[in-house]
Amino acid sequence: MIICLLILGSSMQSMLRVVLFRNTGADKNNVIKSMLIGENLTGEKNGLCTLYKSERAGRRISVVEAPGWHGHSQQTPENIKEEITRSVLLCPPGPHALLLVIPVKTLSEEPSVGEINAAEMHMELLSERVWKHTIVRFACDEGVEETTIRKHVQSAEKILEKCGG
Repeated sequence: MIICLLILGSSMQSMLRVVLFRNTGADKNNVIKSMLIGENLTGEKNGLCTLYKSERAGRRISVVEAPGWHGHSQQTPENIKEEITRSVLLCPPGPHALLLVIPVKTLSEEPSVGEINAAEMHMELLSERVWKHTIVRFACDEGVEETTIRKHVQSAEKILEKCGG
């Protein structure tokens, strides 16, 4: 994962800025560890967002975790939109990429259309242009069968098309 993200910026840039979008219940630690190569996962809280920083190969990496699309029932849609906007503002002058993490459910579970729709609506709180800068990552535990992963990818086809492929 880190190799793909490092390529996004030119070799002249000394900083990489990424905003992470995920379901609140998804395992963020594995995603963030893979991006920051196991660095200390103590982040700086700012509202509902968390900012993580690291340095690798002379490049500073900032990962902002935006609020997830489940688990903030006490927040109004306006508050969530404000926090999502904050996540982008914590990466001045703006993120190089938005990483959308879609969890792949366990062996017996079918892909959740509700989960996919919630992710899509969450991202579009920023704007329709967000998709040009979005990378989708399907996250699963070991032991999940390839057919299960394929089902999840197929259920997210609409989102993948918006990202350009």
